[in-house]
Amino acid sequence: MIRKLKETRKFESEFSDVVFLGEVISVDNSTYKFKILEVFKGLENTKVLEGELFTSCSFTPQIGKGPWLVYANLVNGKLDISQCGVSRSYSEPYLIMTKSYTPPSPGLNENEYQEHISKLINKGQKDWRKEVNILRNKKTKLGSP
Repeated sequence: MIRKLKETRKFESEFSDVVFLGEVISVDNSTYKFKILEVFKGLENTKVLEGELFTSCSFTPQIGKGPWLVYANLVNGKLDISQCGVSRSYSEPYLIMTKSYTPPSPGLNENEYQEHISKLINKGQKDWRKEVNILRNKKTKLGSP
């Protein structure tokens, strides 16, 4: 099901076991590790967390793509990130299952194609920053007396 980004973000935030900013520090076949930079949900006092491919919907994040905004579930204490969710890196902020990002039209020349991709990345990075701020504000409100 393809949803709007706001709806998908709300769903993922509510139903994910953990939500955090992290940096991928290792990838090995079907496993990976994140250094936890900031926690928005779950993961009290966790510095590093391992993840694994559990299903055909799981995916492995890539090293060197900058910080990742991760929405995931825990299976036997390990991360399971869905490729249909809103987890993504800052440098490649693409979302597969939302209506917010349209792929380039067929028949574009190379310059038009690159311009479209550049606009998608800029929009994605703006949305990524906005989402992190929303999560920070929500965390601050929940932590207030």
